[in-house]
Amino acid sequence: MRQIIAENLPSARRQCGAKTMRELLLLQLAIADESIRSSNLKQADTDIEAVASSSRALLLCAPSEGLGWLGSYWAAIRQEGFGPRTSAFLGLSYQLAPHEAWLQLIRAPLALRVYRALPPELKTNAVEDFADIFKARLFPSAAAFYQAAAAGARADLLDRTCAAPEADRRLFQRYVTDKGLQLRHPCYQNDERPAYLKD
Repeated sequence: MRQIIAENLPSARRQCGAKTMRELLLLQLAIADESIRSSNLKQADTDIEAVASSSRALLLCAPSEGLGWLGSYWAAIRQEGFGPRTSAFLGLSYQLAPHEAWLQLIRAPLALRVYRALPPELKTNAVEDFADIFKARLFPSAAAFYQAAAAGARADLLDRTCAAPEADRRLFQRYVTDKGLQLRHPCYQNDERPAYLKD
């Protein structure tokens, strides 16, 4: 993937090809995410800076590109932690791409991890990302978001599912319990009997 980026990024920047730059930024995010999980901290720092650089380049060509602002948030939160600057990047991603499912799948877990630190508007946006994914019946992703969410976010997420059909809530609950979690919420029945007593 690094070779694909190296071969294509210079021309995409010269031509201001937003579509190509968006695709290359997604590759760069995947590379950086993988290097963060490895033990090579020097490579991780290099890859995080590459995400920041690619995001800036995309935004120079397409300032309304929600992925560019999300990439800036992703890199900045790793370089400097959560603060007003990183919050502003996340806010612009929400403002410019509020309901793009492919972007929500990347953004929601990032926002939900820092839920307590978010200002009220961004908390609402993060919960809305989750609600959109739930309504789209992408229950494995919704369950993963719930699992990754800060404890203080979980009740707010479940509140948004109460009006969903019972079949959808049961299916979501099964994905969550398969991850070893229980749903303690008025909209969900919690059957904690031993497995051998369940039908």
